[in-house]
Amino acid sequence: MKLLLDSALTSEGGGGLAVGDETQADWKASLPAEIRDEPSLAQIKDVASLAKSYVHAQRLIGGEKILAPKDSWGDKEWSAFWNRIGRPEKPEGYEIKRPDNLDSTIQLDDGKINELKTLFHGMGLTNAQAGKLFGYFVHELNEDVKTRKASADKAMADAVRELRTEWGMDFDNNLQLAKGAVRALTDESFVQFLDSSGLGNHPQMAKLFLKLAKMTAEDRNRLGESSMTLSSSARAAAEIDSLVQNKEFMSDLMDARSTGHKLALQRWEKLHQMAYPGKVTGGV
Repeated sequence: MKLLLDSALTSEGGGGLAVGDETQADWKASLPAEIRDEPSLAQIKDVASLAKSYVHAQRLIGGEKILAPKDSWGDKEWSAFWNRIGRPEKPEGYEIKRPDNLDSTIQLDDGKINELKTLFHGMGLTNAQAGKLFGYFVHELNEDVKTRKASADKAMADAVRELRTEWGMDFDNNLQLAKGAVRALTDESFVQFLDSSGLGNHPQMAKLFLKLAKMTAEDRNRLGESSMTLSSSARAAAEIDSLVQNKEFMSDLMDARSTGHKLALQRWEKLHQMAYPGKVTGGV
C-alpha cells in the first residue's frame, strides 16, 4: 500500500516534480552552450513561447521595409525614399488650395500655389507635411497684413490729429485742396505709390500738396486764366483760397463802383458753384 501511495503522490504532484514542470525548467538544456544564456531568451518560459516568438519575428521580417537614409544617397535614392514614406507621385497630388480665410489683399493665385506644390515636392514632403507648412505660411501672411494695416491706421489717426491741431477750422477745406492737387498733378501710379508706401498718411505730404494747390491757383491768377478751365471742385476751392489773399481782386469784388467789380463777382460766384455744387453761391 505504501508503494502505491508513494507512486500516487508522485504522479499526482503531491510533493514530486511534475512532468510539465520538468519540461519548463529544462527546455534550454538541449540548446547549444553558446546561446543557452542568451539574454533574449530569458523571458521565454517554454518551447511554445519560443515558437510564438519565432513566428512573430518572421512576420516582421516578411513585411515591407524602409531603409534608413544614408549620406551617400543621390537624387534617385532620395526620391525613392520620399515616395515610400508618402510623398505624392507628382506636385499636383498635394491637396492644398487658396484658403478662405486669406486676406483679400494677398495675391496668392493658382499659379503661386502650384509653385509652392513644386517646392514641397522637391523637398520630399508628404501631403500632411505640406499641408501643415502651407497653413503656417498662410497664417504668417495674414498676421503680416494685420500688422501693416494696424500700423497704417495708427499713422492715419496720428496724421489727422496733427493736421487738425495745426489747421484748426480749415482742416476739411485744406484736406480737400491737398487731395485735389494729388489728382490734378499726379497719375494713378503715383497715387498707388503713396498708398502702398504709407506716405499718403504723412502730414508733411498733405502740407506739400496743399501748398502745391495754392501755388497752382496763384499761377492761374497771374496768367489771367478763366475759372472755366477748372475741372474739379477741389481746384476751384484752391483758387478761391488764393483769391482771398489777392488784395487787388478782393478790392474789385468788394467795391461795386470798381470797373472790375462785375467780372470779379462773376468769377467769384462761378468758382463757388464749382467748389460747392448744390450749395448757395459765394456772396460778398
